[in-house]
Amino acid sequence: MSELVVDEEQRLRKLWEAYKAQEEELARANEKLERAESLLAERDAAAADVARKVDLAEERARELDRRLAERESAITALEEERDALKALETYRDRVEELTAAYERERERLAKLFVVYEETVAERDALAAKLGEAARAG
Repeated sequence: MSELVVDEEQRLRKLWEAYKAQEEELARANEKLERAESLLAERDAAAADVARKVDLAEERARELDRRLAERESAITALEEERDALKALETYRDRVEELTAAYERERERLAKLFVVYEETVAERDALAAKLGEAARAG
């Protein structure tokens, strides 16, 4: 029987050692699982931070797009105004030409009016002389 006891004792020791080895393996697996969960939580936090930064960047991009559209609209309006002013520049040149022609014509008419007044004065003087000559004669 003592041999049975020894065999049973060895079998129980082997079982105990196997149990202890499994317990240690389980503890290591649990530690590895905790590290993996911790790493996963860190990565989830990092992913959330990246997502928040992406959202902020997209919002900033939309704001910059809006400001760009406003500036492009302002540029377009200024270009249209510039084009209108160029057209007015053409008209201004024409107005200056017409104003100069008007002034020349006015001066010519003023001189012509002076000649007309002189002619009327001469005619009146001649008519008066003729009237006197007709009365005298």
